[in-house]
Amino acid sequence: HLVTNGLSLKEHIYKELATDMNCSFIDITLDGVAEYHDKRRMTKSNNNSFDIIFGNILAILNRPDYPINGCKISIRCNIDDTNVDSVSPLIQLLVQHNLQDKVDFYLAPVYSWGNDAHLKTTKTDIADREIDWFIPTTPIPIYANVNLYYQLKPKEIKKSSSKNAKTINK
Repeated sequence: HLVTNGLSLKEHIYKELATDMNCSFIDITLDGVAEYHDKRRMTKSNNNSFDIIFGNILAILNRPDYPINGCKISIRCNIDDTNVDSVSPLIQLLVQHNLQDKVDFYLAPVYSWGNDAHLKTTKTDIADREIDWFIPTTPIPIYANVNLYYQLKPKEIKKSSSKNAKTINK
């Protein structure tokens, strides 16, 4: 298992990790679409990184032999108040590139532990928005491979963050 920002994860490195290192899972972090991600994650020379990372992801996932040796890619979107509005556009970008069946996508809310006063996101804030993010607004089932705090399944969404848990059948 490897967690990376994906900046240097070129196809040949992915292949080496999967074949020579027997890596079975690579978790790539994105902080939303370019507009948001690039404000938080620049290269050492202070350049934007989203397009490079997303290009690496596309190159790997579009390989005819993906997943090599079973080495799967997931995308973790770290979210807080500063990039929460980029979740839907990122999901739509994945769908536009037909990645919904090739990659697992999940959210990792960033919470204040007392030292980040600007981060006001709470677990309830995120839980309340997750259903809206993953109920499809297109005919493509974008939530089919999503792992959340509560599991979303293709025809059943359970929201367990409230006292009055609801099941929505589509």
